Amino acid sequence: HTFNAGPITVRFTPPHGDVALDGKAFVGSPIDATTKIGRGLRLWRRTDVDALVIRGRARVTAVRFSPSGHELVAGLRGGEVIVVDVASGAVTCTWKTGGDPSAVAIGKDRDGRVLVAGLFNGDVLVATGCGQLERKLQGHRAQITAVALSADGERVASSGADEQVRVHRRFRESPLLSTHARPLDGCIEPLDAHRKGDWLWTYCLDPEPSKWHGENLASGEKHIVDDMSVSAEVSADGGTMAGAITKTKSSVFRNGTFFQLPFKMAAGASLSFDGKRLVQPNKTAIEIWDLDSRKIVGSIDLASEVAVVSPDGSAFLVDLPTGAVSYTH
Repeated sequence: HTFNAGPITVRFTPPHGDVALDGKAFVGSPIDATTKIGRGLRLWRRTDVDALVIRGRARVTAVRFSPSGHELVAGLRGGEVIVVDVASGAVTCTWKTGGDPSAVAIGKDRDGRVLVAGLFNGDVLVATGCGQLERKLQGHRAQITAVALSADGERVASSGADEQVRVHRRFRESPLLSTHARPLDGCIEPLDAHRKGDWLWTYCLDPEPSKWHGENLASGEKHIVDDMSVSAEVSADGGTMAGAITKTKSSVFRNGTFFQLPFKMAAGASLSFDGKRLVQPNKTAIEIWDLDSRKIVGSIDLASEVAVVSPDGSAFLVDLPTGAVSYTH
């Protein structure tokens, strides 16, 4: 996670950190220097100089902002889920789940707040208000790794270490809507994955050599990208992918075709939202490439290692060697 909040450097134990959708707040569990374990729940807001400590020594297992960014939910060891008001930092709700939560989600339906907690034992709990248990969803055979709530609050999705993804309807007698456990063809050991638009991109360590597998889930179109590094970038619609393949070349997949660029794509490079532009930082300048014409359309004399493009492609943030962050049009 990259969070632009002035002179703040944050380390936290993944996946115990989250950034609000409006970018105005970050919540995380810092790593204890002695035990190397994530301890405490801290909230950073764009207007704050220092972090706000919510729970100083709590063992945090999961955190998530609400879609509005006004609340956040956190799972704690000891079978507890708390809801925090982001504006004040106050804990407004405590829910005793009866088991340690490994994943959490918060949202709303037509009647108010909805909470979802996935447990280490494989159960998924759905509650309303401040922890009024509505339903226990069972079927996973291992720890829950993620939970999600649809925008209208009527569907709950869960994934587990048993390699299942299950989708449930809250207001049906038989809630299970679908279950998916289809492995990616030819991928024995996946390391990273991106689901963008209709595209699913998965980086497979095995069988050798490591490859990126791409599949359009709507059309069934499939592609395999050899030799591209695991730090590849994928556009928001999934239709453009770029990454280094050698010390002097990078490969790009766009509009169903592959082509190469004459440089090693930096780990801190970034694609625009639509995949048309690639911002490539290096030791002396930042180059802006148009991927349709495959030409440089702009260059800025600014040394940087990281560049993040805004959704509309009109500006980007760069991380300077001095430790500052520059906003550039």
